[in-house]
Formats: sequence, structure tokens, C-alpha cells
Amino acid sequence: KAGDKVSVTWVDNKGDTRTDEATVT
Repeated sequence: KAGDKVSVTWVDNKGDTRTDEATVT
């Protein structure tokens, strides 16, 4: 739904855990 926040977590190529948050438009 528009306005929802989605959080994505992944491991980058250095082995670090990254989290990114985006708002659905």
C-alpha cells in the first residue's frame, strides 16, 4: 500500500549486513 515502509536487509560483498528502508509510493 502507498505510504507503507518496507525494510530490506542483505549482506554486501564485504560480508557486512546492510539495512535499507523505503516508503512505498
